[in-house]
Amino acid sequence: MTQLRTFAKRVDGGIEDLRVETKVSRQWTHKRRIYKTAPKPFHFGIFLESSAPVVRQVELIQTAKKGCSVEQTLSVANTISHRILTENGFARTLISDHLRNMFVADL
Repeated sequence: MTQLRTFAKRVDGGIEDLRVETKVSRQWTHKRRIYKTAPKPFHFGIFLESSAPVVRQVELIQTAKKGCSVEQTLSVANTISHRILTENGFARTLISDHLRNMFVADL
């Protein structure tokens, strides 16, 4: 929500003070010596002091949501790829479930 200050110029009256608190949680599953996590919803608490009407403040928040690259990235399913540097350059770290099970079976 860093865009709030950036887009504040669009709100009549501007922003006198702003504080944003974020609550992020995750699901945590332990299996032997490793664990898996899965995201849960995250929440922003917006403490906005402005002389602008509340409806304009809400419009500012809606605009900032659209301009926040982190929020836009986290709000949709994404494909994340990994690569590892080898002596021949970078290699993608795709591994089949069968091979993955063989490597992590003893963990």
